[in-house]
Amino acid sequence: MKVTPHYSTQETLQFTYDSVFGILQSNIPGCLVECGVASGSQIGAMQECLQTNGAKREIYGFDSFCGIPYAGDRDTEQPGIGPIDRSKLGLLETTGVSAHSKECVLSNFEKWGLKTNHLTLIEGWFENTVPMAKTGPIAMLRLDGDLYSSTKVCMKHLYPLLVPNGILIIDDYILQGCRDAIHEYIPEREIINIYGIGYYIKPAKFHSQNNEAEKVMSYFGGAIGSVLDIGANDGKTFSNSYDLIKLGWSGTLIEPSSSAFKLLSILYKNNLNVKLLNIAISNQTGYAVLYESGPHVSGGNDVALVSTLLPSEIDRWRNVEFTPENIRAMTVLDAGISGTYDFISIDCEGLDLIILEQLDLRLLGCKCVCIEYNSDFALLKCIKGYCLKHGLNKVLLQNAENIILTL
Repeated sequence: MKVTPHYSTQETLQFTYDSVFGILQSNIPGCLVECGVASGSQIGAMQECLQTNGAKREIYGFDSFCGIPYAGDRDTEQPGIGPIDRSKLGLLETTGVSAHSKECVLSNFEKWGLKTNHLTLIEGWFENTVPMAKTGPIAMLRLDGDLYSSTKVCMKHLYPLLVPNGILIIDDYILQGCRDAIHEYIPEREIINIYGIGYYIKPAKFHSQNNEAEKVMSYFGGAIGSVLDIGANDGKTFSNSYDLIKLGWSGTLIEPSSSAFKLLSILYKNNLNVKLLNIAISNQTGYAVLYESGPHVSGGNDVALVSTLLPSEIDRWRNVEFTPENIRAMTVLDAGISGTYDFISIDCEGLDLIILEQLDLRLLGCKCVCIEYNSDFALLKCIKGYCLKHGLNKVLLQNAENIILTL
């Protein structure tokens, strides 16, 4: 590399270079942003990667260009100095640490043979400049603000601009104040610690109805497991299993509707880790009538989303057209559901508790369950009671439709 490290190490410079290269290879849209430029080594690595690969992206560098301010009450040390000066707690005045002017940064770019026509340096304290930022979508956000307050303001205003699959790098992840600010937005278990810095890829949009999949993935902390999805529909629309399987999970997906199952089969026709069953799980085995719904979601692209075995459920959906369909129904026992499932999702329009009570959650190794209750609080009480008997007593998420319970 042409760029030489100053406060950075050669490993972290190369990591920034490689991360930008990955963004280019994956066609992730957006600009590149660093908050805490110092002498410009890291934004230099960004620009070197762009030039080497014939690419153009806007680069924004935020800095006071006069040094780090005083630590606040959420910090445990004054970076570059040590003990915190309590008489200047949180004061937006320079300590003199990491002080480099804009001219110094531009001089370094010239020395490294790097172009600056797509570089914008924004001078001032983060608290004054970051909230006014007009960067647009961000592909890489690199935070090197050292302090809690500096990191917090960047996460509040810039992290929402980080695009799905965009990269977040936290240079000062070793510092307690910085870590605390990050963990207000991202769980600690999701941050990868590498070369002493924090690394995180922002997840793409989740397919579940109210980000249930995001909560489940966060709970398992990136671990790969197995899912049982009863009422899987087409496998994508409002799916609690799709994002997990995409991550590498195995599973069993059950769907009674023939139209939805056809789409489900197409989706997973080449996935040997996914078992599909075209049946309804009920309290009896035999043939049953499924009242298959027409389009329900705005736009009308879904199929069979609110289909049900219960005529009483039809009254909840007065604007949906239902068509009777003869299908196979089985109990959990007759369906041969066995093995281990880390996560179980049940969405069966009125039969959810009946199905849940057939599952021995302990025997199945279930650590997390998501079940539909549709604001029926008497039903919710029964669901919680049954799960409590199996050790799932912590509420991970509760909204008007679903509850997620964990060990």
